[in-house]
Amino acid sequence: GYVCEVRPAKRSLDQNARFHAMLSDIAKTGAEVCGKARDVDDLKVLFVSAWRAATKQPGEVVLGLEGEPCQLRRSTTSLSVKEMSDLIEYTTAWAATRGIALRDA
Repeated sequence: GYVCEVRPAKRSLDQNARFHAMLSDIAKTGAEVCGKARDVDDLKVLFVSAWRAATKQPGEVVLGLEGEPCQLRRSTTSLSVKEMSDLIEYTTAWAATRGIALRDA
């Protein structure tokens, strides 16, 4: 059994490291999102969600197993190199419009 799959390359480890560094930089500023400072994990969910909305990708909020609102989202590990570049660009623009300096890659 062999499988041949043609698809865009997945995001790189360098892209992943860059995105997490950006989230860390944003978290360290104490920038408020929805009324309070958020940690890296929360920011990751918020940025992936916002990027998907900005790029007109479908999203879904469902009732969770305990009746709580739960957003279903793609993992960044499934993003292509281009999609991750777009997410990084979105995050960079968001930070720039708020005067948040991000360290260089």
